[in-house]
Amino acid sequence: GRVVESSYTVVKTTFGCGIGDGFIGDNQLMSTIPEVLPTDLNAELKLGATPFLLDVREQDELEVIVLTGIHHIPLGQIETRFDEVPKDQDVVVICRSGGRSARATEFLLSKGYTRVRNMATGMNGWATTVDTSMSPY
Repeated sequence: GRVVESSYTVVKTTFGCGIGDGFIGDNQLMSTIPEVLPTDLNAELKLGATPFLLDVREQDELEVIVLTGIHHIPLGQIETRFDEVPKDQDVVVICRSGGRSARATEFLLSKGYTRVRNMATGMNGWATTVDTSMSPY
C-alpha cells in the first residue's frame, strides 16, 4: 500500500453543548476541531487514502446523496455506538453541511480519538465542489 500524508486544518467552531440538540443554545462551547474540505478529502482519496468515513446524518438523508464506503451512525446514536469507530485509523465525519459532524467530531475527541476530522461544508460542499452530479439539499 501507499503511504498518504494527511493535512489537518484546525478551525474554531461554535456549537451547542448537547450532542443531539441540533441548535446553538445558551451554553456554547468554543472548540478547536480538525477539519478537511471536500476537495482536499477527494484529493487524499485519489492518492489512495482509506479513512473511515463516518456519516452521522439520518437514514432518509442517505437516500438523497451519499459517498461510497461510508459507515452510518446517526448523530443521536453516536454516544452509544462510538465504539464502532476505530481509534487506530483516520476518521472523517460527514453530515449535510458540517454542523452535526462537528459535534460528533468533538464528541469523539473527548473520548480519546486523535485521528478524527470533520468534513467542513458536509455533503452539500461535496456536491458543489467535487461531484456536481449530486444535488445539494
